[in-house]
Amino acid sequence: MKTRFEDLLGRHEEEIYRFAWRMTGNPDDAADILQDTFLRAFKAYRQLPPDANYRAWLYKIASRLALNHARSVKVRRSVPLDEAFHLPERNGDVESLVETKRLANVLAGVLDRLSSRQRVALLQRKYEGLSYREIATTLSCSEETARAHVYQAMVKVRRGLDVPAKRGGRKSAGRS
Repeated sequence: MKTRFEDLLGRHEEEIYRFAWRMTGNPDDAADILQDTFLRAFKAYRQLPPDANYRAWLYKIASRLALNHARSVKVRRSVPLDEAFHLPERNGDVESLVETKRLANVLAGVLDRLSSRQRVALLQRKYEGLSYREIATTLSCSEETARAHVYQAMVKVRRGLDVPAKRGGRKSAGRS
């Protein structure tokens, strides 16, 4: 019979590993962070209230471990984005594949230049699907600050990729 903790581990193990891999760029380091995350979670699990957001709590532990790892290594390593983010190979078209790889390398460079908190927030929001509330829990900040980290990261990514920002809001009537 499975325990509640084993169920928790089974539900979130893959996504926490994937997040750690994107943060570290190394499958061995990601596995270490995953193991440390669940070891720490196991030790503190019984102290959490039954209505706790376990997913956000696990990401908080994993994020801190990944950020500590990045500080200790002091050199960020990047996993090839076509592997980490599953960039498609466009029907074998060589020119498209070369362009995709070039963009992946540019994106990797842009992501490496983000602050640690912006990188965590962006990866959690865009690739792991966490809500702003969950990201706020992960980063121990307000929901508004979590939104700001994602927004600032996206601005830097767009700027780094030379992609025009989306224009929202009102249209300017009659102005030229």
